[in-house]
Amino acid sequence: MASPTVPASSVAAEGLSSAQAAERLQTFGANAVEERPVPAWKRLALRFWGPLPWMLEVTIALTLALSKDLQAGIIAGLLVLNGVLAFLQSAKADRALAALRQRLAVTARARRDGIWQRIPARDLVPGDLVRVRTGDVVPADLDLVDGHVSVDQSTLTGESFPEDLEPGAPVLGSSLVQRGEATGVVTATGSRSFFGRTARLVQEARPPTVLERAVFSIIRYLVVIDVVLVAAMIGFALLTGTSMSEVAPFALIVLIASVPVALPATFSAAQAIGAQTLIRDHGVLVTRLQAVQEAASMDVLCTDKTGTLTTNHLELAAAEPYGALDRSALLELAALASDPAGQDPIDLAILAAAPESEGGWQRLDFHPFDPATKRTEAVLERVGAPLGRGGGERRVVVKGMPDVVVAACADPPRSWRSDVDRLAASGCRVLA
Repeated sequence: MASPTVPASSVAAEGLSSAQAAERLQTFGANAVEERPVPAWKRLALRFWGPLPWMLEVTIALTLALSKDLQAGIIAGLLVLNGVLAFLQSAKADRALAALRQRLAVTARARRDGIWQRIPARDLVPGDLVRVRTGDVVPADLDLVDGHVSVDQSTLTGESFPEDLEPGAPVLGSSLVQRGEATGVVTATGSRSFFGRTARLVQEARPPTVLERAVFSIIRYLVVIDVVLVAAMIGFALLTGTSMSEVAPFALIVLIASVPVALPATFSAAQAIGAQTLIRDHGVLVTRLQAVQEAASMDVLCTDKTGTLTTNHLELAAAEPYGALDRSALLELAALASDPAGQDPIDLAILAAAPESEGGWQRLDFHPFDPATKRTEAVLERVGAPLGRGGGERRVVVKGMPDVVVAACADPPRSWRSDVDRLAASGCRVLA
């Protein structure tokens, strides 16, 4: 069996040749989560296989046994309606997902035959040399060999803040590069990657739905009542000498009455309407009708991380100026050391909280955040004032991790460490 990963040390600096890549593609398969296509007829047939369809099918058999063809036809119609509604909604969602996959197909910068080229991410194989930069979706599990990147892995690990990675560190496929640029070697692809293993577990999980549990809970209580009623009817027949053949049809009618034949179809219709509303009003693509009921039935959501459940919007919570600076002047300098063009969430939060610049500062040079230095740096010059009265004054403003900024200060305030610890204890991301 093929080894699931390839160590970075075994890869040449020139990457793979086309022949090597083709051979490994045959060995490891495409860099995609395996999906076994199910024929339409089978997907439709599966709508009539399961606890709820079985319940209706048994009811149809009982009504036919009592020669009640009209009732059996009505229940059969409800069963077909229930299955067809779910099938059509699922087929519509599948078509939309297929179109999205084609439009959002990820490409990768890989070094093949000694030259850098763009190739479809699904054609990557273990051992490929790949280049990632700001804004890229990491196409496969990598080990960095050079460069520095800040990577958002919240969709995989739940960690709310980006992780700064250096050469030798692993990078998970499907994470997002927020800053920096680096080269890495593909170590795992497809179902062998971290994302692939997670997706496979999700596909294999088939717990009972809230709807199934609710319906069976109702039926359980009705069956208990029906059993008591049937026992009373049998007892009455024994006491009065009534033939059991006369009692049996009434007993069957009581049992059939305990089955809520219209409930599954009603739920399917309501879920289909809910799915259409979510698509039309909120742009949410529902791939399974049961998911609507599952979400609507949620009372408490327990999670160990909050980063992926927030509004994805940072706000400035507090500011601690030192020396002659006040809060307004501190935020003005922090804004000058931020770059709106980069659309970094932290920079945008500072820019939103900062007042309009009144100090007459003009930015001469700007170095964006680098995971290696863990800071941004801006060179400012005061304009609009005559020389000797502040005109031509230059200042360097550094913004980044407190330890890094303090190391650049000649006389840092003594209380900086306690202030950082206090703010961090309240859940804030602290910058200096």
